[in-house]
Amino acid sequence: MSQPSFIVAAYFRQIEFLTLDKVVQAIATAADHGLELYFTIKHDLVPRHDLERVILEEKWLKFDDGSWDVGLVSSPAHLKLRNSDISFRTISAHQNQFQMGGLLALHSMDERHLIEPYAQFLLPLARRLYPIIQPKLGWIDEPWRCDYDFGEIDKLRLPRLAWVTFFSPAYVQRYGEALLNNIPAYRIEPLPDGGVMVQLTRSLLVKSQAEGRRIRKAVRDYFASHGLKVRICAPYYVPKAIIPPGLEPVNPELHEYMRTIMNTTLVLTDDTRLKALHVPWDEMNDTEKGVAMTYIHNLLYEEMKKRPNARWRMEINAMPEELAWMLEKLAKREGVSLSWEERGG
Repeated sequence: MSQPSFIVAAYFRQIEFLTLDKVVQAIATAADHGLELYFTIKHDLVPRHDLERVILEEKWLKFDDGSWDVGLVSSPAHLKLRNSDISFRTISAHQNQFQMGGLLALHSMDERHLIEPYAQFLLPLARRLYPIIQPKLGWIDEPWRCDYDFGEIDKLRLPRLAWVTFFSPAYVQRYGEALLNNIPAYRIEPLPDGGVMVQLTRSLLVKSQAEGRRIRKAVRDYFASHGLKVRICAPYYVPKAIIPPGLEPVNPELHEYMRTIMNTTLVLTDDTRLKALHVPWDEMNDTEKGVAMTYIHNLLYEEMKKRPNARWRMEINAMPEELAWMLEKLAKREGVSLSWEERGG
């Protein structure tokens, strides 16, 4: 069975001196970076001026064993993710973590075009948060495929390597600057506290399985040459995902424009439901194209659920290959009649 979703998350574990002030400062920094915070999954926005009160009075959950949890639904303002959050959690007196991530659907509500933009959003934000949070180890990856348990971190073990890893000074001392600084990686940078950040590849995703295997083998062989057995998690291959050249800005009016054009449906004399769309693809960067295609797919899916027996037709100025592939899969999966025609212009 194919994977139904793909999670991208940043984790910081075993945080030194986890205090209320540190929690508030970190979440406020994320908000300043462009992360929108919401009261609930309905995406009711938490005002920036009210953030500290909401964290301390409404979102702070304390448990009988002395542990606590604080978290908010969140999304980058330009991506509008449906299922993502930011949280701090203590598991016991000796175990704690920070987590910021999102679950992106690959089938019913196809969000694969948002995987790379979201990963690229998390990277600079995690770099800003590292000196505030001060974990023993941090990483960005797909947690179903790449995770570190508390015992491994306490013992400074390195059984696997994530797409991006934030090594604290304790890890640097354990493995040595020479080993970490010479990993065959896209970017290696010193951290303010004497730690090291290692980013294996420019993007979390690659364009083929073969490319991913080649990169992982090169890094794995490097560690093996130093007597270490390390599983290399990333990069990953997700079919039909767009890999933009970087985190490109999304026009803030794009979301409203896509909602507006998708909200108009014409009913033809034979009861076929028609979507007449003009999408300015030539004026969009790759990230915006991914957002637009995701809107078309997901909003059409929502309408199909309400009218499962309807026939559907789309007239569009230009049909990108990726969008055609998404719509073919959608129609086949839902068992509906869906046709489209390019009108040009």
